[in-house]
Amino acid sequence: MSVDRAAPFREELEDRPPDLLKQLIDRFRDYLDARNHSERTVKNYMRLIRRYVDHVNDIEPFGRRHVDSFLARLKREGSGGVNQRWAYYVIRTFFRAIERPWPFEKSEVPKAKENEEVPVLQEEDMFNYLLF
Repeated sequence: MSVDRAAPFREELEDRPPDLLKQLIDRFRDYLDARNHSERTVKNYMRLIRRYVDHVNDIEPFGRRHVDSFLARLKREGSGGVNQRWAYYVIRTFFRAIERPWPFEKSEVPKAKENEEVPVLQEEDMFNYLLF
């Protein structure tokens, strides 16, 4: 005879309103608006979070595995390290807005290569620049 250990969890989920994720996304929007983010920033953040929630397709997408899975998907789709890092921070902001613990340490931020096309002044150039 096996014990159904998932029964209490299923019962808890059945008691939750079906639009829980929509409510959480709305709370995230309120969080962003309350901090005076630009409309463009809010749109970009909301678009990413909707993609994140759709990707994990879970009633409570707040685990480490959920974030890792989404970031891995971005990488497989060809997103660079800078975009993955941005997504990581947006998702972290989402967790903060809905008062969920962030499951990562500071040292676990996705690595990103510096933009190699950014102009860099050599020491000689900087010296000449300062003289004029």
